[in-house]
Amino acid sequence: MNKKIPLSLRIHILFKNYGKRAFYIPLLTIGIIASLVYMRASGSFAAMAGAVFGVFWGIIIARLLAPKIGDWFGNLFYTPKQYLKTAPDIMSPIKGRIAKEDYNEAIEELNALLEEKPFSPEPYLILVEIYANDLNDYLHAMELIENYFGQKIVYAFDENIEMLLLYADICQEHNYHQKAQRILEQEVKRKGYPEIKRKRLQARLEAIAS
Repeated sequence: MNKKIPLSLRIHILFKNYGKRAFYIPLLTIGIIASLVYMRASGSFAAMAGAVFGVFWGIIIARLLAPKIGDWFGNLFYTPKQYLKTAPDIMSPIKGRIAKEDYNEAIEELNALLEEKPFSPEPYLILVEIYANDLNDYLHAMELIENYFGQKIVYAFDENIEMLLLYADICQEHNYHQKAQRILEQEVKRKGYPEIKRKRLQARLEAIAS
């Protein structure tokens, strides 16, 4: 699948991945400079100790604020929730084709939709289910799921849980336990999933590992 990523999303990913580090340096520099200026103006040992203390807190503040600034700048250029979600009226005709077993047409429409919304979870889940449940092409289904969770940015949607559980079923059936364990361990640690869904993943992970 050839994914064409919009410029706004590229900027978002750039700030999400690297903005946190980029903003860490200026924040820390400001803290150090402010401490040194204070130390020079005071000229006492106590001021020097205060400057060291200021640098320490500069580091702490930079570590706390830099990720938030990176996220803020990323979201300034791109709103993930609006881009990732697919309207029901777009999905309904595709689901109708699946009900009529017009799988080839459904796959074409889903791929076309994912060209426009490459990180949209619902069409991805439906595409995976077609290959896994309707066409019995579990290798293709596994590949799609691995690609989805191998992206630089993955948002915690309910559809993710369904894909992960389906992936675990396929892996257990075909003795790919280590593959399932690796992805489930990764996603159990991801922030954003409701606790009840995280527990479902944890329970499946423990069942596979036992």
